[in-house]
Amino acid sequence: MDPLAIVRDPLAAVRALHAARAADDDQEFGVKALFADPALRPQVPILTEDTAEHLPNQCLVRYCGMVADMLNPEYYVGEYRRPDGSWATAKFADQLDEAVPEGGETRIAERRPLLLVPVPAESGWAVAPHAAAARASLAALPAGGAAGAAGAGKRAREDGAPAGQAEEELSIGMMVSDATGQTAADDGDSAASRARRAGGAPAAQQQEASSGGSGTAAAAGADLPAGSCMVYLYDDAEVKLNDVVEVVGVLSRVPELAVAHMQQEQGGQAASMLLDDILASHLPTSLVPRLHAILLHPEASAAATVPAAAVADARARALGFLSQVLGGDDLAAEYLLLQLVGRVHHRTPQSAVGVMSLNLVAEPNTAAAAAAAPPAGVQPAQQAQQLSPLGAAVAAALEALAPRCRTLPLSIDALNRRPWWPRRDQNSQRLISGPLQLAANTQVLLDETVMAAGTLQEVGLRNMAALQTLMARQRVAYDFEYFSLDQPADAPVTVLSLGRSLLKETVDVTLPLHPTAPLADAAGVAAAAASADLAPLRAYLAAARCADFAIAPDVEEFLQQELAGARQKDREVNERTFHTWMNLARLQALSHGEASLTRERWAAMLEMEGRRRQRLQPAQPAA
Repeated sequence: MDPLAIVRDPLAAVRALHAARAADDDQEFGVKALFADPALRPQVPILTEDTAEHLPNQCLVRYCGMVADMLNPEYYVGEYRRPDGSWATAKFADQLDEAVPEGGETRIAERRPLLLVPVPAESGWAVAPHAAAARASLAALPAGGAAGAAGAGKRAREDGAPAGQAEEELSIGMMVSDATGQTAADDGDSAASRARRAGGAPAAQQQEASSGGSGTAAAAGADLPAGSCMVYLYDDAEVKLNDVVEVVGVLSRVPELAVAHMQQEQGGQAASMLLDDILASHLPTSLVPRLHAILLHPEASAAATVPAAAVADARARALGFLSQVLGGDDLAAEYLLLQLVGRVHHRTPQSAVGVMSLNLVAEPNTAAAAAAAPPAGVQPAQQAQQLSPLGAAVAAALEALAPRCRTLPLSIDALNRRPWWPRRDQNSQRLISGPLQLAANTQVLLDETVMAAGTLQEVGLRNMAALQTLMARQRVAYDFEYFSLDQPADAPVTVLSLGRSLLKETVDVTLPLHPTAPLADAAGVAAAAASADLAPLRAYLAAARCADFAIAPDVEEFLQQELAGARQKDREVNERTFHTWMNLARLQALSHGEASLTRERWAAMLEMEGRRRQRLQPAQPAA
């Protein structure tokens, strides 16, 4: 089939494959093979917040996002028998172009609703190419055609035309009980269904709902970030919470959903737990588009192949950039670089191997402490929600190099304001996200230098506990009201503090800052990042972060001897110390482009740790 024809009307292609299938074909009947054609991908437009309004209904789109919630599976009418005895598919669709015989034979199937959101905390340089590609992809979708005409007709209803005056279209009862009040036995063309459509909400209410205005239907998805999408999976593809995936599927707009939400909010429909559950996974499509997934791919690795000869130069440039931000503190730059290549390689019940938590300390009466002071004229309430100048500069540096960076001011007000952990909301029946719901490979920066005297309330204390669990075990406890469930994370944490951090019990590495030059400010860091070609540095860091790592048997034996010797020399060396050293040595090797640990890298790590420990020694009084 013509790729453009498939993009403009993918459901026609699906139904053609279904009609031509053999009697013993499985439920997939060749759909994936057709839509996985490499020649098709360049023609498929990308769905984003900016492009959504330009895409016709029922066209083929691509969407990339993070799995923020996984709702209960639902049942829908997968196939129905026509009057001539043939079977037709209702897969990947909310509307059909033909009437389903009332009371006719149907086959029920299952699909899984997923709530996808734009990847949280993405850096600007990582977002920009995707946004540009999304805008450019619109040019590949010609105006007009079957899908375009169908989309125009459906949008007319969303723009306020009374349902009774719109072109007759069938909203099949996809679920056993769906948001418009239909059931599997009510195929959407019964007298009751026609009466519901004809007696729907007034045009003004439909327009308000479809435009995302201040109506109550709009509030149904108001807590979600712009650009979110509800995705329906029709196969057993393996997907987990917080995975970043790309979905190729059929875009669907259902104006009746906005009306259903408005009626529910206004008491127009009898309240029931069943209806609440249904509406939770069927938000107004003007706010949260629906996407019926045909293909689902995990996030492609961003690691580029970096020539071995280029690794040393890229590493030196990255260290130079970070050192400039930290006032010429080369040792602090080294540790911060290791944070940028860290990722979880494997887990134990009490820890995660491959990442560490780092505390950069601005000691009192130093240049670093002065850089952490709030700017003059900033009110205390405003200061509590802002980063310190030092925090803003380090955040700008991390955002310039890392694809994702979550920065949080660790103030009393910020900690007490709202939960940072995800929790299930019993009213919406959805998982309400928090700042600690993150995709893998996200850097977390906590600016504790803005902390002032105050009292932590229950929410604040729980937020601190959540941070400690993240730092110690790389897990976040999700609150499901009656129970808590730990979810794995992969987010190295860096804490900036004045003196030792309040989170010191879960900090692996504490390093006082010793700048030898003025520390950079955020504006200066952003300007330096904009003027420099950081693409090779980002590619180097991505390659180091994604690389596999191994320890040879002879090196393992050497490390056991090293541990025994270290314990004899220093009684403070314990299992946690050795775990930290192993992580540091691993990160040292990876940062040099090496896939295995050598004795030389172990020695370099110990030398670096020796310099750090010297800084932790109390200053000797002057003679």
